[in-house]
Amino acid sequence: MEFWNKFWFEERSRESLCLLRIFYGIIFLFKLTGFHNLQHIDSLRFRFTKHTFWKENSFYLDQFSNPVPGFDWLPVPSLSQYQSIEDILFICTIFFIIGFFTRFFGIVIALTYTYLLLISQFSYHHHIMNYVVVLLILGFSNCSGHYSIDAYINKRLGVKRKILPVRLIQVFISIVYFFSFIQKFNFSWLSGDMIILFLSQGSIKGDLVNFVNSGLNIDSLSPFKLFFWRLLGPFTVLSEALLAFGLWVPGLKRFTILVGLLLHLGIDLTMGVGTFSMQMMVLYIAFILPESHQNTVLFNRRNKRHSFIVSAGRMLDWLQRVKWESRDDISEMVFYAQDKKS
Repeated sequence: MEFWNKFWFEERSRESLCLLRIFYGIIFLFKLTGFHNLQHIDSLRFRFTKHTFWKENSFYLDQFSNPVPGFDWLPVPSLSQYQSIEDILFICTIFFIIGFFTRFFGIVIALTYTYLLLISQFSYHHHIMNYVVVLLILGFSNCSGHYSIDAYINKRLGVKRKILPVRLIQVFISIVYFFSFIQKFNFSWLSGDMIILFLSQGSIKGDLVNFVNSGLNIDSLSPFKLFFWRLLGPFTVLSEALLAFGLWVPGLKRFTILVGLLLHLGIDLTMGVGTFSMQMMVLYIAFILPESHQNTVLFNRRNKRHSFIVSAGRMLDWLQRVKWESRDDISEMVFYAQDKKS
């Protein structure tokens, strides 16, 4: 019971959660502006705002909304109202990222985007569901204690708080990978047949695919072309199995994050998955838990070189791992680590 309570309710610094607010908010902004899908780098464009429906003849919700069961009581917006909602989301997201009235704008974003999902089952995509879950956690949590205008105005925001929101995101990530692994744990994926099918259907395409194929078409490498693409099947399955559990193991965490980055960069460069891969890569921040002042640096504030290094270090130390102590009796900077785990 003590371990369970500590796991969910231990008081920790909130730097990781606040960084998630910024970077996950940026990814959500990418989704709202259409700036995603790295298959064709030269075609990336910002659109302010990228509306889901542009014309009346493409808007179907007023005729057939097909709401999520149990939510048919929700009112369905008109085309102009739907576009206005997306514009409001765009503005609120900017305020949420910079941390101005963070709790208010976070709740507005979370509830509004949840509403857009619930009014029609046609809105469902796995990356949309991810947004709903994570935005609800971030929106209702205190994620403005660092790196925000609110924190600048209210100096007490940076105090330690319960780790529950971070744990919820961590568990959610593991659940996503676990069920994705279970779904892919079959002969079609392990043999690579599914990857070959995607290639033949044109689901896997883009600048990276063209580059790889051009390299594998060299006479000395052409016999290995089919083997290379088939290998991506078991690599995907094993990577998702590792990500479901390895992120919780301190000795495996860095390697697991590296594998996850490689997996999702590959997916985003070769398949149209919206912002899903971008979301998952950013969510790894939840597993980088800070331990404030884990390391200590002694410096001489009268030394200009020391002052420059300290200023740069403080600016880059987003997780507040370093405690900077000024000592007038030293000539060289001294660094030492505390015996703590994060």
